[in-house]
Amino acid sequence: MTISLRQAHMNDNWRRLYKKKYPLLVREILIQSGEIFNNLKLSLNGNLNIIIGKNGVGKTNFLRNIFNALNKEGESNRTDFNKLLDKNDILFKYEISNSEKEYQYIHQDESSKDNNTDLLGFIFDPCSLIPELQNIFQKQQNFEEILDQFEALEYSFDQITELNYLANQTYTSVVVYNIEDEYGEFPILPIFKVKRGGLEYDSRAMGLGELSMLYFYWMIQYISSLEKNILIIIEEPESFISPLLQTRFVNILVKYIFEKNINCIMSTHSDYILNRVPASSLKKLHYSPSLNLYKFTVIKNLDILSTLGLSPIKKGVLFFEDEAAEIFLKQLIAEKSLNAVENFYFHCSGDDSHIILHINEMPKQLTNFKFVGVFDGDARNKVPNLLKDNPIHIFLPTNNAPEKIIIDYLVVCDFEIIDSFLHLENGKFEEAFQTATGADHHELFKDIARILSMDYQQLFKQLCQIWIKDESSRTEVLTFIDIFDNFFNH
Repeated sequence: MTISLRQAHMNDNWRRLYKKKYPLLVREILIQSGEIFNNLKLSLNGNLNIIIGKNGVGKTNFLRNIFNALNKEGESNRTDFNKLLDKNDILFKYEISNSEKEYQYIHQDESSKDNNTDLLGFIFDPCSLIPELQNIFQKQQNFEEILDQFEALEYSFDQITELNYLANQTYTSVVVYNIEDEYGEFPILPIFKVKRGGLEYDSRAMGLGELSMLYFYWMIQYISSLEKNILIIIEEPESFISPLLQTRFVNILVKYIFEKNINCIMSTHSDYILNRVPASSLKKLHYSPSLNLYKFTVIKNLDILSTLGLSPIKKGVLFFEDEAAEIFLKQLIAEKSLNAVENFYFHCSGDDSHIILHINEMPKQLTNFKFVGVFDGDARNKVPNLLKDNPIHIFLPTNNAPEKIIIDYLVVCDFEIIDSFLHLENGKFEEAFQTATGADHHELFKDIARILSMDYQQLFKQLCQIWIKDESSRTEVLTFIDIFDNFFNH
């Protein structure tokens, strides 16, 4: 029951993560100098953004340059990185309490850091950090003497419970010693002593995965105790930990981002970490040899992850009535949902009765995979009386079928907007619309597509996008997405 309640709380954090108005929001990072990254711009969405890209493309150097710019001597968890391929001047654009601000870091002028009174950087890069720490601990000759100089801080019951979830352990006691000014590259370094079962041991006897999770949890606790605006930089946290721990890691990270108003930029190759992050917060770093240019692109279609050997995790099957419903549904998910179109299988059932038949035939007890009937809005009064055993179902926006929604919208809209969006000459769409008017709503847009020599699916897709983006549709769209995401984020 404890895990179930905890997971429900984690799901709440995920649902609200990108809706919350944070007091600190980093909007843009612009590289202003350097031989490799000059003019590279990273635009950020929300307080958790993830960088993906091929090995060797430069993610590590980019992230370490950001850390160097935000690291303040003695205040963060380590000193600057000196061995970098490119050292850069960086401009940060951010908001604090709705006020727009900028900070410019000049890498050859350390005094430029004095101009940064708002942001403090921390970094968690287990692939290099954790082996380095183990090496330090193993070589330490006077280990216990060092510990005797510092206070033993014991984690509370709630902290141990949370840490056990994160590390998949059964600790009964966790004590941490914050070692300050003892190790050159680490102004503060935690050493752990733990008890579980009949075992008592410290950091020297820990495996890479265990030490990694303990260090991360220590860092997030330490950050939470500071009254500062924090940007955490995380590089490939999946190193040394299993898929289960990768999922739990990102759940705990999101909890503290949400509760403590932390900003985070992370690189990863893990499907399990990417699973619940919206596509708009995924940024792909790639290099164009023909232009000799590095750039970030927003991931609008998760199919692109396959180029990196990643595949979006499937969350369920969506049953719908017809082709128009499928097109409309996919555009709603792509535009506003925290999920992605690629997270689902889509099945055209043909009509309401067959949607009901199909979802009633599906298993009901699967934990992380759901079968959902998606009905047209005009079925609201009819369908509930036909459903058995209350299977999961949802209705598309408004009380009309998708085609009728778009028809009603076109009757009152500015056709110049439609022509511009579809790249048509002025008056072309209105002419086609008037010519096809009178046809059954299931056929109307196919007739318009023929008149305009366009593909029907592409035409209806673009018209759905126009309706979804219109301010007059906002309430209906957000209501649908809230219900939809609630199904798949539990």
